[in-house]
Amino acid sequence: MMRTKKILWLTALITITVMLFAACGGNDIIGQWQLDKVVMNEEEYDAKEFLSMSGEDEGKSNTSLVLDCKDDGKVSITTTVLGESETASGTWEKGDDGFVITIEGDEANVKVQGDEMKMSMPEEQAGGMEVALIFEKK
Repeated sequence: MMRTKKILWLTALITITVMLFAACGGNDIIGQWQLDKVVMNEEEYDAKEFLSMSGEDEGKSNTSLVLDCKDDGKVSITTTVLGESETASGTWEKGDDGFVITIEGDEANVKVQGDEMKMSMPEEQAGGMEVALIFEKK
């Protein structure tokens, strides 16, 4: 009888812990995220400015990068520069310290805090530079 109570109590505790974990950031990544800033070697750039550095899109109105994370573990990223859009797809999963997004074989570590997502690009993918993309939830 005592053993059954301990098992029931332990099961309830585990269930509550799992529910709290899910409520506290388990799925914070789900939703649409728009690139807000680019940080290269500790220097910060406005995303629209950075994406339109070709100089041809002075109004920056046709420039964006949107990441769409679905609850089934799939992700798509749409880049629009000078009115031309390109979409790539991949997956996301919970990592040791945040999330890992994989798009076309390239992995990036992601941390979500509230309505801000920080994607750190590995130096080998970013030409040896430290690059972070800062997204805001749409």
